[in-house]
Amino acid sequence: MYKRQFENLEGITAKNIGGIFFGLMVFLFWCERENYSHFQLFETKTSETGDTTNVIQGIWVSMIALAAYFALIYLIKKYPKSKAVCIVMVGVLAVELFANSADTIDKIDTDVAYSKYTSYEPYMTQTRNAVSMMKEYDPSLFYRMEATFHRTVNDPIGTGYKGISHSSSTMNAPALMMLHKLGYAYGGHYTKYDGTTFMTDALFDIKYLMDKTGNTSFVGTRVKVPEEYKLTTEYTEGDATYKFYNNPNALGLGMVSSPSIEDVSLSEDNPFENQNMVFNALAGTTKEYFTKIPVINSEMENVSTSQLTDGHTKYFPTDTSIAECHIDYVVKMDKDSYLYMYLPTKYERSCNVWIQDEDDYMDGSEPMEYAGQFFVGDNYSIMNLGKFYEGQELRIRITVANDDNEAYWKDQLFYTFDYDSFAQTCADMQKNVLEVTSFKDTYLEGTVNAENDGSVLFTTIPYENGWTITVNGKKVTAEKSLDSLITIPLEQGENKITMKFSPDYWKVSLIITGFGVALLVLIFLFEYKRGKVMKKVLAKANFTAESSEKATTPVINDTTDTTDEPLRIYRPDNDDDEKLRHINEMMKNILGEDEDSGKKR
Repeated sequence: MYKRQFENLEGITAKNIGGIFFGLMVFLFWCERENYSHFQLFETKTSETGDTTNVIQGIWVSMIALAAYFALIYLIKKYPKSKAVCIVMVGVLAVELFANSADTIDKIDTDVAYSKYTSYEPYMTQTRNAVSMMKEYDPSLFYRMEATFHRTVNDPIGTGYKGISHSSSTMNAPALMMLHKLGYAYGGHYTKYDGTTFMTDALFDIKYLMDKTGNTSFVGTRVKVPEEYKLTTEYTEGDATYKFYNNPNALGLGMVSSPSIEDVSLSEDNPFENQNMVFNALAGTTKEYFTKIPVINSEMENVSTSQLTDGHTKYFPTDTSIAECHIDYVVKMDKDSYLYMYLPTKYERSCNVWIQDEDDYMDGSEPMEYAGQFFVGDNYSIMNLGKFYEGQELRIRITVANDDNEAYWKDQLFYTFDYDSFAQTCADMQKNVLEVTSFKDTYLEGTVNAENDGSVLFTTIPYENGWTITVNGKKVTAEKSLDSLITIPLEQGENKITMKFSPDYWKVSLIITGFGVALLVLIFLFEYKRGKVMKKVLAKANFTAESSEKATTPVINDTTDTTDEPLRIYRPDNDDDEKLRHINEMMKNILGEDEDSGKKR
């Protein structure tokens, strides 16, 4: 590209060069004046020690290089044989490319962060080895597994296990939103195994939960191994020990349900009631597995509130000069249970959560225990505050802790969970789950027994166009449950299920690929031997077309003898000798005549 530009420098005047340069400079200075972030002259950066420095922005490095280029182009035009100018041009180009690359790398690092080798090794190797060991321990064709630790949300795919956590720019948005409405952490294009409960672990077939001791790098605080999950096996490598705990309530990849599951609609504000609705529809029960407990007392310190028209309450400091700004809620446990909290909002502002037994708080003998952050990214999910006993009163403190000095939520939800009733229901449901007999990335076979006519198989496979599903050899149309999951109609009795996936765009892509290959062949023929092959093909096609039209039929000077004399063609209205010679040459190539003898080959 640059070579062609320099080849066409002739005709460009010094006025052209100066005018273009001046115009670009005026445009960029105007952008800087309008405070467009990408066109700022300097960016102020603050170090860890609090020192500030002004750093020149990459666009202005490019402008400096651009000024040098315009000057050098002018010099090249004036002194076209000067080696010194050429050497300087190459040097300026190298410096500009290096400066722009360094600036790009720095900005990407600021935006998404580059990883150091020490951040994923030996972590990745050890985790992959632990997962491989677990697959040998339990060689079942399909089950999901999750972990109390994550280096990134793509750890499952990166280390070889099937999990809930993942990130993808080609996201299945309805499936991600469904997980968010059930209480999982959600970030637009990713979801993470934060905010899990016994019920979601069962629904999504989390058969094993992986924990890590020793080297506890990347071990979080929001997900803890429940005491109801029993240690199955462990793996030690280096300074890390991986422990695998079995979930006794896992319900497989699919389970038999009544068609009522297709009518369940999830709300945006209460993941606990959403889980109750889903589980009752699947199990055919009307139980209250999650139970809301009321706030028996609330207190605020240095907090003012205002009501928004969409139902949110805004919390903000009454006096911004005072650092402390918090709201306390006191609840009373209705049973021995884990205590879960969720604050629904559309406006995420980071808050800190603290918890303490109310009696201890009144005594003032112990400080409150830090439970973690709530809101923003991974922290906007169901929070498990711990396990407590019936009748115990607890104080939960929410501290406004963000630069905006504000927080918003619609309601404060505190729930307990009836584990014993849930475990019994799961044991009944496990009698009618899908038994996977063959599993590949795009193909699945399994069997399931339906006791009642009209039952459906509820699966935790995200719905996508492109699935071909058969039941007992008959093709069926899949339905959607929870706006995102495949549900399959069943026949009474034993059902053999096959599922095959081929994206809708696969056939289209094959057609496009075939067209592209054909186009490449044509280009090759056109370019081969400087186009001789293609020219002959086109010339023959043209000759055939002209011969078929009487109005343009050529007049041949002698049709009686073409043995000794080359074929010559004349048009009645064309006396141009040069054109006639060209036509003769073309026809000789078509008919294969020898150029010297005029004889046919």
